[in-house]
Amino acid sequence: MNLKLFLSIFLIFLIGSVSAATLAQWPLTSSGVATNVDANVNAGDFVAGSGINGNVGEGIIVGNFAITSAGASATNWSTSTLDTNKYFQISLSPKSGFSLNVNSINFGQSRNMNGIKNYDVQWSKDLSFSSPTTIAMVTVPLDDHGHVSDITGLNINVSDGETLYIRWFGYNSVTSAGVWSIYKTAPNNGGIDDTLSIGGTTNKVTTPQTPTLEQKINELENKTASLELRVNQLENRTTALESLVNKIIKFIKKLPKGLRRDWN
Repeated sequence: MNLKLFLSIFLIFLIGSVSAATLAQWPLTSSGVATNVDANVNAGDFVAGSGINGNVGEGIIVGNFAITSAGASATNWSTSTLDTNKYFQISLSPKSGFSLNVNSINFGQSRNMNGIKNYDVQWSKDLSFSSPTTIAMVTVPLDDHGHVSDITGLNINVSDGETLYIRWFGYNSVTSAGVWSIYKTAPNNGGIDDTLSIGGTTNKVTTPQTPTLEQKINELENKTASLELRVNQLENRTTALESLVNKIIKFIKKLPKGLRRDWN
């Protein structure tokens, strides 16, 4: 195997390894709290918008959704177009001194037979969710099976001090009593573990160090020495110029009277 081929295979392996990193997971089996959170990441709880509720007939109600042994469920989804108050949400941010890049969102979802027909996934770095970016617009199969619904190929950069909010908006529900769920293990899907998780990478932010007083004094002394050197060089050039001028004057004075001026 030549070196070029070896490096190509190594880079492909390296890129694949990086893209598979998990930044945070939300198991959704007992609460909305994130687990398996990267050491350089802060992850917010799984929450729901004010327009939906957890009256799904089972589980424990947490805020505006219900936690069951399978995941998070809610009802009262829009029976027509997308309603910005009806959503599931997660959030994450880099810890101080780091940035992060999100490249995948992995999850499973399911509806009952009266549930939603469509959902959109959007993100924003503003808690008010102004000017969001849509990364998925999905028409769901009209069954009550679970479906793995991963979103890959993302490239969302989150800088130090920023927070990324991701929302799932369900809509076009058959009835307002229809249930839509984000699952840990999608039901009727062969028991595939598709825990809600975010994939990506974190990077340490390099910030210039603030110079100490001693460093500032040394820098000032160096600049002063440099200035003194330039002044000395200028003085030397001035002296040389004066000498040259004097030589020219002496030369002119030695010229015959008719060819020179009085330079005294």
